[in-house]
Amino acid sequence: MKEKDTGRPRNPEVEARALQAAIELYGDRGWNGFTLTDVVRQAKIGKSSLYSRWDSKGSILLCAFRRFVQGCTPEGDTIEEILSREAAHRFRQFVGPYGKPAHRLLTEAGSLQDTELFTVYEATFLKPNEILKQRLWQFKENGQIGADVSISRLLDSLQGAIFMRSIFVAASQKTCFIEGLDEYIANVIHDHLRSIYYTNEASARNIMARTLLVS
Repeated sequence: MKEKDTGRPRNPEVEARALQAAIELYGDRGWNGFTLTDVVRQAKIGKSSLYSRWDSKGSILLCAFRRFVQGCTPEGDTIEEILSREAAHRFRQFVGPYGKPAHRLLTEAGSLQDTELFTVYEATFLKPNEILKQRLWQFKENGQIGADVSISRLLDSLQGAIFMRSIFVAASQKTCFIEGLDEYIANVIHDHLRSIYYTNEASARNIMARTLLVS
């Protein structure tokens, strides 16, 4: 599954229309509900223009997600900054113009077990998540995250909360909710960091207790 490479110049407008059509069709119909012919029809482009660029619907969908649904880089100097950035990015992604295909990819990739679709899922969610985990492991290694804290469960909890909130917030309330998103994210992050700091304090007390017993 790859984007084809040809020697002739590309028309960026044709490519943009094809990618837009692909991600919209996927969001509306799902993986098994659209074909490359559907993309040609909706994008109003020639078949040769599409087939000269992509050899399968998996390859065009991968390019579409790379353009419209990008992962979040773990920037920031503190745990709070990094997690806040991740949470805000994902929430806006899930309730934004490409929220429907993003939601669908999360739910379909595991259930359909299609290798092409999984490649899109891996590039969109799994690989960025691994980079985020590696960054958080640096905090764990220097003692800012307790040894007893699971990075995977921490992110499962945070990202799960954001995903579920994006599902249950009513369409009529989305604009209002997004206006107060910073406060909501701050509260969610506070709840998660409290468990981290509590674990660190508990670990410190246990170490102190063992030291006193030995002495």
